[in-house]
Amino acid sequence: MEVKKKDAQTAVLHLSGTIDAEDYSALTQVLKTLYEEGFLVVFLDFSLTKYIHKRCLGPLVFYQKKLEERCGKLQLINVRNENVRRLFDMLEFNKVISIENIQ
Repeated sequence: MEVKKKDAQTAVLHLSGTIDAEDYSALTQVLKTLYEEGFLVVFLDFSLTKYIHKRCLGPLVFYQKKLEERCGKLQLINVRNENVRRLFDMLEFNKVISIENIQ
């Protein structure tokens, strides 16, 4: 996981490889830190992600709701892996969090 801060309100969290259940705490901590630092827009870049464990979806929903309370948003971008895309589609994740393909 790598964070790039675009400006004072926007950050991009690059996720790569497999995001296992063991990554739950690290993912939660990164999102918590970005929230506490006052970021309003957080993009999660999935362009290099091959797998995400269902346990790791909880923090995404939690921080999406927290950011919405501040008139912000959490958005998933570049979900290219078919298995990851299929998981989000099955769970109708796009009804909770915006999913876009951005280059």
